[in-house]
Amino acid sequence: DQYNKVDNILLAIVPDEGSVFNPRILSLVERITEDAWQVPYSSRVDSISNFQHTFSEEDDLIVESLFEDALSLTAEQIEHKKQITLKDPILAGNLIANNGNSTGINITVNLPGINQAKEVPEVVGFVREMVAKYEAEFPDVGFHLTGVTMTNNAFPEASKGDIKNLYPIMI
Repeated sequence: DQYNKVDNILLAIVPDEGSVFNPRILSLVERITEDAWQVPYSSRVDSISNFQHTFSEEDDLIVESLFEDALSLTAEQIEHKKQITLKDPILAGNLIANNGNSTGINITVNLPGINQAKEVPEVVGFVREMVAKYEAEFPDVGFHLTGVTMTNNAFPEASKGDIKNLYPIMI
């Protein structure tokens, strides 16, 4: 009664060639991360761009987003941040592939649970539209959606497709 169901959508970003550690792809990750906050019922968005990296300078602890304003980063800065990313146990193998050739953006959604038949397709539809915009702009990048919310949406979609296509054939 007190807790909502927490679901997620993971958007994998896979450049056709090379790694994600270049200004163009890192900027794409930043943009999608920012846009993902607009997903209905989203409560958290995690990516390598907004990962809170902590380091020390003399007596101060500095906390900052790992990849911020990627288009202005030098090759040396990107390489330094790449090494941090690939060695961080929270990121490596989770939001960044161990070889750096793909990355993910995890969108946590808290569905109200009032009408799941409406809420889940609303979230999935929004994310698909958002991704379609980026697919048109970045044809050399693969975008892949997965997660609990996508799975919950797949079952009714598959059933509807079967009713339209297979049921008439069976009759």
